[in-house]
Amino acid sequence: MDPRAYVAAGAAEARRLAPIGAIESDFVLRAKRGFGVPPGAGTAFLVSPCYALTNYHVVFGNHPLNLDPMADYDVSVRFALAAADAPLRVAGRVRHAGGLGGALPDLALVRLDDCPGRRLGWYELAAPRADPRGPVDLAGYARDRGMRQLSRQRACRIVAAAGTATAGAGWLLHDCASREGASGAPLLDPAAPGAPLVVAINAGELAPVRDILPGFTAAHANIAIPSAALSALPAMLAAIRRDRAGQANPLAR
Repeated sequence: MDPRAYVAAGAAEARRLAPIGAIESDFVLRAKRGFGVPPGAGTAFLVSPCYALTNYHVVFGNHPLNLDPMADYDVSVRFALAAADAPLRVAGRVRHAGGLGGALPDLALVRLDDCPGRRLGWYELAAPRADPRGPVDLAGYARDRGMRQLSRQRACRIVAAAGTATAGAGWLLHDCASREGASGAPLLDPAAPGAPLVVAINAGELAPVRDILPGFTAAHANIAIPSAALSALPAMLAAIRRDRAGQANPLAR
């Protein structure tokens, strides 16, 4: 049985999940080796009034790229739960990015027009934990469910920390249902009071299969980046902190 459930705009939990949007990159880049990288799509979530966080590979693809710091890498984010009557679509641009492999985590920070977090609120980022294991909720968008409605799964788990060539040291293995499009989705602490707390950011599947697996196996685990990995990207972290300064989070009330 598929453990994911759609969340309706009028549902009781819609307000807490409203900062999660479906993101699309509105550009095409040329990679270092000369092949085209098509626009991507996935999940993003607000981390401050004006900034949303997603995976690097969602917006730039799975190839290392030469990024032009003067270029506008345009994206759009659709917040399906922004209002009961209609979704909110917001334009933005990638302002900071990590990378693929090495010391830089697979993350990208997008600045959005009109700062939708002032109305929708934003998510807090968890501090490092000695033992990352524990229950989480995952909420995001997925291609097999249309990318138009938010899906949520409760009571899945971070099972272990990874340390392989496929999922680098410090990444996390989890058993939350993940399909293409759910990259960038937040794994939320279900017990956190106040504003939702992001423990990790979903990043993909190891050895994906079509069928729903009956239980967790490391060979078919889903992988996530701990929120604490942002410490490897000080410019990104500083931008989030500056944007939050002096701002009250509507979800913390």
